[in-house]
Amino acid sequence: MNFNPQKFSRQIILPEFGLAAQQKLADAKVLIVGAGGLGCPVIQYLSAVGIGTIGIAENDLVNVSNLPRQILYDESQVGIAKAEAIKNRFSIRYSQFTFHNALSKENILEIVKNYEVIVDTTDNFSTRYLVNDACVLLDKILVSASIHQFNGQLSVFNFPLQNGECSATYRCLFPEAPIESSNCAEAGVLSTVAGVMGTLQAHEVVKVITGIGEILYNKLLLWNGKTMQQSILNFEKNKAEVELIKANGLANDYSISSFCSDEILIDIDVQQLKEKIKQQEKFQLIDVREEFEHNEFNIGGDWIQMNDLLKKPEKISTTLPVILYCKKGERSKIAQQRLIYKFGFNNIFNLKGGTDAWRNFNKK
Repeated sequence: MNFNPQKFSRQIILPEFGLAAQQKLADAKVLIVGAGGLGCPVIQYLSAVGIGTIGIAENDLVNVSNLPRQILYDESQVGIAKAEAIKNRFSIRYSQFTFHNALSKENILEIVKNYEVIVDTTDNFSTRYLVNDACVLLDKILVSASIHQFNGQLSVFNFPLQNGECSATYRCLFPEAPIESSNCAEAGVLSTVAGVMGTLQAHEVVKVITGIGEILYNKLLLWNGKTMQQSILNFEKNKAEVELIKANGLANDYSISSFCSDEILIDIDVQQLKEKIKQQEKFQLIDVREEFEHNEFNIGGDWIQMNDLLKKPEKISTTLPVILYCKKGERSKIAQQRLIYKFGFNNIFNLKGGTDAWRNFNKK
């Protein structure tokens, strides 16, 4: 697709970018799944940056409670289809828009095959697994983000590598649905968190298409909106998970109702851990962080890096309570979920707030 170089001149003059990168954006076909809190900034920036063809899969109506974080819409559009609102807003924009109904097992393969990059901005796990599996079956790149209250996550899945294989998939990171709140109801989110993570997601799409910078494949970016800190968690491809998708195709049921309970995902706080230590209770304490983090500061116990922990679960006690910890309790929560759902452990606890909470408690 042709483009106006003058319009994109500030991008074109960037080192490593130039006309070639802008042409890649103009030729790109991107499908955005969802037009909510994450989808709105993704749609805005990908259109503004010069993506030639943008597909949007969305069939919801604008709701008044959407407006703080779904910034494409205003009060005059409450009750109308989001697709219609987007059409009106972007009628004179550069990108060519195509609209699709919400994705389902029946239509997803036919829709996804027409795009090269899929952007998952949805807020439910059933759709995330459906989109992931379709991308694996059709060899499509998936850029996925999620938000929860004050926090966000971002990663790139199924990215083609130089050895001819693809990077890890969403199921490699989360074989089963992770629990993000005390129940499956809406836990709340700050609108600016959606804006930050949606913008980062759009930025990662641009990197994927142009080949500029380091792509977040086999990595999970964790962003904390309260502290403005972020960390990157490395994870590995699980070939068995990928082969299952390729052998069986789309699953018969993408319902995750069986995972809508956190009764077995139990946090303990620093005070409870200190009491266990004081009472000389027997338990296994495991630091799942990187080596440099452990060496800089730790609260004792075993150091088993997260990837090693998940590859060698035999290192974990099956008879004693096991307490996992990291810097903020986020990585250890992921490890807890994986160990429970993938390996069947029923004795795994997560230290809420991690070493940061431990340090703050000791300052009192």
